[in-house]
Amino acid sequence: MALIDLIALSKSYESNQILKEIDFSIHEGERGAIIGKNGGGKSTLLKIIQGVLDFDEGRRVVEQNLNIQML
Repeated sequence: MALIDLIALSKSYESNQILKEIDFSIHEGERGAIIGKNGGGKSTLLKIIQGVLDFDEGRRVVEQNLNIQML
């Protein structure tokens, strides 16, 4: 089972769609990097993973008692 699972997730700000139906997961022991151009949605994605920002569509599944932090 994934520690974090995002399924068909979408996020828009007014008419500007930042994330469109993305799938993302991290399993125990995995490491990852999120790279992209400025304004590409990297911080938005991380805030959604943390649970501090709502999304428009899709599902966010996080294993219970998981502490998600961002530097």
